[in-house]
Amino acid sequence: MKKAFLFILLCIFFTGLAIKTSAQNKMYAGVNASLAAPVIINQNNYGQRELPYDVFLTGNFGVQFGFETSLNSAIQIEINYTNSGQSYAGSYSGGSLKKDVRLQYLHVPVWYKFNFKKDTTALRSGSKWYGAAGLFAGFLLNADMTLSTGNSETDFYSFSFKDNPNVNTADLNRLLPQGGNPDYKEVFNSFDFGVGLALGVDFYLSPKTKLNLELRGLMGVPDINAEEWRLPNRDNEYGASRTFNAGINIGFNFFLN
Repeated sequence: MKKAFLFILLCIFFTGLAIKTSAQNKMYAGVNASLAAPVIINQNNYGQRELPYDVFLTGNFGVQFGFETSLNSAIQIEINYTNSGQSYAGSYSGGSLKKDVRLQYLHVPVWYKFNFKKDTTALRSGSKWYGAAGLFAGFLLNADMTLSTGNSETDFYSFSFKDNPNVNTADLNRLLPQGGNPDYKEVFNSFDFGVGLALGVDFYLSPKTKLNLELRGLMGVPDINAEEWRLPNRDNEYGASRTFNAGINIGFNFFLN
């Protein structure tokens, strides 16, 4: 969490510095919420056979602060509670296998927004279509896994050997000497970062308020698996797993000047 607070403080500092250098900036602050379909790209099933992906939807929420760098562009910083993860479901010779991975992050995106139609006046009215590109930092708050075979919930160790001989038997016995479940927060890296793209529209409700609606996607760059849990699959191969979060975001903002 120290890294999270440091990153947030740096964002606030540099945003404040940029605002101070331009008396024409129009500052705003608000809240946002989104409905998203998260995905973990490239499955790591720790030597158990890989399962088909199963889509799930989740809600995210946060606060945002921004300033207009010109009539047609803005910098926006958000602090969001973001749910990520993946659901999997498949069958094997004796029944079914199901795995639900749930990851909760503190996401801090920094966006550059630009209007598609160029304005020549500072009048806040009507609607404006915009695009956005940005970077984000993600700090893992919590991680959990729910595993089941048939209709019965099971533990991580038993699940890993349910349907096949596992090429990682020695590693799993080392990592889980007593069997059962690991500390799932230790299975994943505590820090994620990546890039984002968005397409949206600002609706000006009044000269002091606006509502934005957008489609956005955020993709992580590094492998989210902790190094010691990067175990090969049944073909004795390993590929990095990355987060992807896409959905509909809505925000409500007040202009501060």
